Amino acid sequence: MPGVPSGDRIELRGLRSVGTHGVLVEEQERAQPFEVDLDLAVDLRPAGVSDSLADTVDYGAVADVVAATVSG
Repeated sequence: MPGVPSGDRIELRGLRSVGTHGVLVEEQERAQPFEVDLDLAVDLRPAGVSDSLADTVDYGAVADVVAATVSG
C-alpha cells in the first residue's frame, strides 16, 4: 500500500451491513446494503514474540465496529 510503512496487513473483505446513507430523501429513508473492504496496516511483531491474543488485532471487533458504523 502506498504511503503505509512496511509491516503486517490484515485484509477484511466483503463486510456487509445495511444502513441509510446518501443525499437523496429515498436513500435516507430506505435502508440499503453496503459492502466494505478494509486493509489494516499493523505491527504484529509483539504478537509474534509473545504468541498472546492480547497482543494482536481482534478483527472480529473491527468488523463489528464497521457494521455498527454502516447501520448507525
